[in-house]
Amino acid sequence: MRAPVIDAQELAHWRAAPPVELVDHLMEAYHAPLREGLPRLAAMIARARPPGPEGDAILKCFETLSNELDHHIHHEEVALFPVVRAGQKVVEGRGLWGLRAEHAGTAAGLHDLARLTHGYAVPDGATPAWRACLEGLRNLDEATQDHMKLEDEVLLPAVVAAP
Repeated sequence: MRAPVIDAQELAHWRAAPPVELVDHLMEAYHAPLREGLPRLAAMIARARPPGPEGDAILKCFETLSNELDHHIHHEEVALFPVVRAGQKVVEGRGLWGLRAEHAGTAAGLHDLARLTHGYAVPDGATPAWRACLEGLRNLDEATQDHMKLEDEVLLPAVVAAP
């Protein structure tokens, strides 16, 4: 798995920005593209995956991850982001633990996809469609890693109230 694209300079930028600006960025740069891209990538994988158990495992893993991501971004949009937009602090507790657990589950799902696709490596003889799928999975991995890093290292520390 490749390292996330976000760098220290961008992290510093978002640490200095108001949390509501980061929420807007997360919605525009990560949530909206996920809503558009996940169904398209699912359809591509369903059509172009390798035949047999390997391809079936990749599709199943992706579908599980996609469902988890869809649930997670909805959870953030209804439970976390409105609180941040209202200028309030988030109270440490079960709901916040749930968001963090979802991030851990997403990281595990990305790890599984990378393992199943051999690090998104394009095998000899891969069709152009399967190459596009692997590129899409790699991009999803990198963007999701950045998304979680911004939330875990910038947003949550800025908005979580001490118990």
